Amino acid sequence: MENEKTLGIVAYCTFVGTILAYYFNKDKMQSEYVNFHVRQMLGLIIMQISSNVIDTYFNNYVSLGLLILTSVCWVICLIGAIQYKKQVLPFLGSYFQKWFYTIGN
Repeated sequence: MENEKTLGIVAYCTFVGTILAYYFNKDKMQSEYVNFHVRQMLGLIIMQISSNVIDTYFNNYVSLGLLILTSVCWVICLIGAIQYKKQVLPFLGSYFQKWFYTIGN
């Protein structure tokens, strides 16, 4: 349980942490808990990239709103991992789980 919780938290420590959590989980544990958090973080990374693209080519205010939303979602996910919960993000979390279902399976 402690290793799962640690890898769940590591998954939210930048893109490198997500990759490390994925590979450590893949090689050793095959924990659905860790896979869940890796999928959530990949969705947050896509939200961040979208914010950067919008900032570059479109309206800065829209980008700022998406950046704030992404940051709030990241904090929610990180707190869930610290509390050892599989807390799906509102609205987009279930889509992240569907889109990245092949991760860990």
